[in-house]
Amino acid sequence: MNYANPIYDTAFKGLIRDKEIAKEIIGTLLQTDVVDVELDVDKRMKPKKKEEDFPRSVELDFCATILDENNEQKRILIEIQKTSNPEDILRFRQYLAHAGYGDKHEKRKDALPIVTFYFLGFKLDNIHTPCLRVARQYYDMIDEKVLNTKEKFIELLTHDSFVIQIPRIKNVKKPVSRLAKVLSIFEQNITESSNQRTLTYKFPIEDDLTKMMIDRLLYVYADPKARKEMENEEYWHRKDDATYGALMRKDLKIAEMERKRVESAREFKKLNFPFEKISQLTGLSIEEIEKL
Repeated sequence: MNYANPIYDTAFKGLIRDKEIAKEIIGTLLQTDVVDVELDVDKRMKPKKKEEDFPRSVELDFCATILDENNEQKRILIEIQKTSNPEDILRFRQYLAHAGYGDKHEKRKDALPIVTFYFLGFKLDNIHTPCLRVARQYYDMIDEKVLNTKEKFIELLTHDSFVIQIPRIKNVKKPVSRLAKVLSIFEQNITESSNQRTLTYKFPIEDDLTKMMIDRLLYVYADPKARKEMENEEYWHRKDDATYGALMRKDLKIAEMERKRVESAREFKKLNFPFEKISQLTGLSIEEIEKL
């Protein structure tokens, strides 16, 4: 049974815009009951590049009514962002500023706390868990203790985050927890090497949520228009990697070479090499060597 790969924007939108699925995913990550969700914005796309006419990532806004720790209803904003490009960190910041304080939220009677979900199509260097929660803590620096309280002013200015690294989702055994089952739908178990647009689910489908998510992705892939959009995504991602990705790798290589030159110059200085000789060996100018 092959279903649309949700690492693609088209499939991801088709999945997460289903209200019941959105409630379940949000509730699973927040570890609370979600009473209701409403999609604030149909979609927000990264601005198109001038020379190309295809967007490369997706953001969705939800307003969720959840049950808090006191079992009382509370409204929060959920910002769900998905991208396959590490370069989009700055765009995330700009989007949060707009989403939290833009015109559409100024119409609300009260500002709402924001929680962000980041679905990444790439691996972070230093975080190896497929699902990370970044939670705030109130800490009294005078008495050096954690405060078990909340303050509305603070809640509106800061936010919790969840980071899902899709390539790090690896289930050797059948997923048991609700979170593991949700993540298992995204596991990149490619059906055919020639077709990364579909996945196959390798475990028995034994719960309603897993079935609901797979059924939704089956529906997405059955739509000829959606399949065409996914083919276009695949083409543009390959083009990006061949152009911008290659440039990024070149820049990283240049930066690494520069770092090694500086390290070598520092070692030569420790050995009291003449600056002229260090300059010849490393290619750094006398002025650059003097500043080391």
